[in-house]
Amino acid sequence: MPGPTAVPIQFALENAANISVDEETAINNAFDVLNQLRISVTRPGAAGPFIDTITSVDPGQDSYEVEISVPLEETSVEVQVELIGSVGSIELFSAVVEVTIRGTSADTTSADSTATDSGSTSGAVVITLPIRYTGPGLRGLVLDPDGAPAQGLEVDLFKGEELFSTAMTGVNGEYLFTNLEPIAYVVRVRTDGSTVSCPPERDIAPVSELSRVVGGFKLSRTDCRLNVLVLSGGDVDNNGSVIGVLAGSIPEASFSSQFVVVSPPSLSSLLQYDAVLLYENGTYEHANQVGDRIAQYIAAGGNVIIGSFYWQNHSDSGFGHTGWGSLEGLDVFSSTGGAVYGPASLGSVTPHPITEGVSEITVDRWWGGVSGGGTVVASWADGTPLAGFAIGSGGQRIVAISSFPGATSGDLSRLWANAVRWAAGAGGPTRAAHLGGG
Repeated sequence: MPGPTAVPIQFALENAANISVDEETAINNAFDVLNQLRISVTRPGAAGPFIDTITSVDPGQDSYEVEISVPLEETSVEVQVELIGSVGSIELFSAVVEVTIRGTSADTTSADSTATDSGSTSGAVVITLPIRYTGPGLRGLVLDPDGAPAQGLEVDLFKGEELFSTAMTGVNGEYLFTNLEPIAYVVRVRTDGSTVSCPPERDIAPVSELSRVVGGFKLSRTDCRLNVLVLSGGDVDNNGSVIGVLAGSIPEASFSSQFVVVSPPSLSSLLQYDAVLLYENGTYEHANQVGDRIAQYIAAGGNVIIGSFYWQNHSDSGFGHTGWGSLEGLDVFSSTGGAVYGPASLGSVTPHPITEGVSEITVDRWWGGVSGGGTVVASWADGTPLAGFAIGSGGQRIVAISSFPGATSGDLSRLWANAVRWAAGAGGPTRAAHLGGG
């Protein structure tokens, strides 16, 4: 029997539709230094690409010749094509399209793709790739009060009180700043007085000149509201009681609940929340999948509050669990074996929004089981960290409370409410801005 037909593929690159002028400029500048193109082709459901090729190119060229061949075993084949342009190991731009190849033509199904045709005199299928800038810098999405992309808004970047740069959102509602230093910045969206920006500002601190940072905003016609997901798993679902305690203390927040049985929540669903409160009552085998997903959420600009018995499922807890995957690299605390089943009381307290109004806590069980990390703002009487936090390069707030959420002893409910309000108040993830490839 004859083997599959090899269909040659050529690629045409063009800027994605509806991007901002700043992003167009960044893409043009990227081509001036570009020296490598990576193309991978993957079939739906496959664990990895069946084509993965890297081509060296000269910077500043008007065109680049890259051609691959895809085996056509039947009348058509569905594939996902990803392109990443880089200078050395530094990603500059990327594009992803889903394509159905039929003989000498191709139909793309990706929403932002702008071309589908063949037309090459060499008989090759020509696929147009709509590229997005995904290199170093700060990018984010601004949504209007109805949740649609907010076009034509000015976004200001400050160094201290000094205005450093101003960007304008594109049709897609996204803004972009490049050429940032590893220093602290503040980002604010200009409004016309009929709306307010939520959050009012974002604190940004790139780790290096190569950092890719995200920061989203949503406009509101009234005061800013907080959208929080209470996420748990294990043996018992306590989400209802946890939400009941928190909702009474944070009237400006709306709470949703999810109890993981098998599959973790999708990233797209998590991106709707300003913060996720993660805890468990009893360990469960899918924690590593949940942790990997929460780490993706944080990378997109999300905020997280962690409570007991999270550390009992930690890979270093001594219980032999696989742990929380990528999330453990972002943890505020390390595990020392899980929560303590005995009495404890409040020790030292450092002034901070998380500890405001907290002066007395006494519990009879389910506390501690952690060691320090991040910035600790409250401790139990024996010195074990009670409350601490870490801040990401995009201003993401990761808070840890070494106690079971929803408890009401003394000021413990106030501590939990403060932690949720402070974390969610940083502003949620960027929701739709293109974050880049591998």
